[in-house]
Amino acid sequence: MKIDKCPHCGNDEQFYTKDFAYGPIRSFSRFDGEEAENYEMYDEIRHKMGKHTYCGKCNKKIAKVEDMEV
Repeated sequence: MKIDKCPHCGNDEQFYTKDFAYGPIRSFSRFDGEEAENYEMYDEIRHKMGKHTYCGKCNKKIAKVEDMEV
């Protein structure tokens, strides 16, 4: 289904999904005060994408992600 604007408010700029992330984050620091490398900070996080899209302006539900054609 081609949706080119929010059916509730007419916003045609952006929409979003409510995603979920679970797991530990390891943030490293150095004893000498210098910045530590944290490239792998989010490696243990599990991500689950939401099932619906929502309007970026009015926050109302628009459609299921699987039904969106972008």
